[in-house]
Amino acid sequence: MIRDYKIKKDRFLSFYFFLMYLYTSMPAIQFSMTDISNPFFVLIGYGLTMIAAFKYRINFFNKRIFLVVLIIICWTIAQFLLHRSYFRFSPFIILEIISAYTIIKIYRTSIFKKFEDITCLLCVIALIGWILNIVLNPVMIYIAKTIGIVASGKLSSTLLLYTVNTTDGIRNCGFGWEPGRTACMVTVGILLYLMRTKFNLRKKRFWIMTLCLITTFSTTGYSIFIVILSLCYISMKRINPVVIFSITAISMITLSLPFMWEKIAGLTEQATKEGIAKISRSLDWEATNEGQGEREYYVPQRFQGLMLSVINLQNSDHLIGDGRDFTQFYINRVSNWKVKTSEGILEPIAQYGIIIAFLMYYSLYITSKRISYVYKVNNKWLYFIVFVMINISYNFWETPLFMTIWMIPIFIKSNHAKSRPAITVNSNSLLQQC
Repeated sequence: MIRDYKIKKDRFLSFYFFLMYLYTSMPAIQFSMTDISNPFFVLIGYGLTMIAAFKYRINFFNKRIFLVVLIIICWTIAQFLLHRSYFRFSPFIILEIISAYTIIKIYRTSIFKKFEDITCLLCVIALIGWILNIVLNPVMIYIAKTIGIVASGKLSSTLLLYTVNTTDGIRNCGFGWEPGRTACMVTVGILLYLMRTKFNLRKKRFWIMTLCLITTFSTTGYSIFIVILSLCYISMKRINPVVIFSITAISMITLSLPFMWEKIAGLTEQATKEGIAKISRSLDWEATNEGQGEREYYVPQRFQGLMLSVINLQNSDHLIGDGRDFTQFYINRVSNWKVKTSEGILEPIAQYGIIIAFLMYYSLYITSKRISYVYKVNNKWLYFIVFVMINISYNFWETPLFMTIWMIPIFIKSNHAKSRPAITVNSNSLLQQC
């Protein structure tokens, strides 16, 4: 077992966790550890992981990690034998597991509090950046385009700790490549805070994160926030008619906001039979009349993405899936479309098949149950529900910290999960002051 490490003077561990958070929130699309769109970021992420594993003597001779790797090897062999014409091997699946295992063994259950701390700190930076972006928009855009990194095409440029929205200065991109991504991260931070404090709405930390969420103007973020408030109140407080009325009123007002109603209506229309038929005709035309190099990948919005994933799922190998390469999913492989669905509800099943996907969801449930146990909250579904909801818009399953969290039950036995974290966090650190 790993020794207990104090990080009062160990800046590396603080920096490493902070970096893993950024690889999860992704201030730029290429800020990723799951592909080689930017080799520099990949090398930095896994390089620091290897340094952390060596420095803190992580023991990889573990029966559980061997079992996980064995399952992946068997799955890979089955893919190669059954889908030889289109299966694409990726080494990242093993590297992601190694990273998750390393983070779990170093930080253990302190992951939840550190996630919350960093979310709050980055929310402060995001609010400052948002104000500057409104007041000094031309200056911020110039700085971002001059010294920043392209975050999402022409839509945003990032300074890593803050992403400048170059097309819509009203919406706060925060520490993701777009506002919705940041909103999803913030909602998880709010959930962990409310669970830890038993629904304490009086602390500035809650209002900092809530205000940052509001500035994203994200329909997904707002909807999840309403669900979090409702479930956490029911789970942690005695029912008070006044509070119930207040939450209901806030929910109705939020959902009736013009941008919320218009966007929800638009997203719903895209996912109708007529909407799917319309985009299908468009993609068929592109496949027939444009060359492969002339086309860019189409990324559908939430509900339309789910419907297209249903098509992939219906035509995939239900037992072992079609692999991790989305370019070889059914609609791209057979219809010659260029589509990248961004949801994470059905995509794991299309990738890995029902057996592995079931194990992933089951491990997520056990994680949710463990978090509720750690914070002594009488609702074992809270984290599960919120994680599934943020995956409506993005696939978070294989991002470093979220993958680490849902794999905790695999690498830490239940009796170990109750023990104190492997790291004692300095109570005077900057993150604790947020």
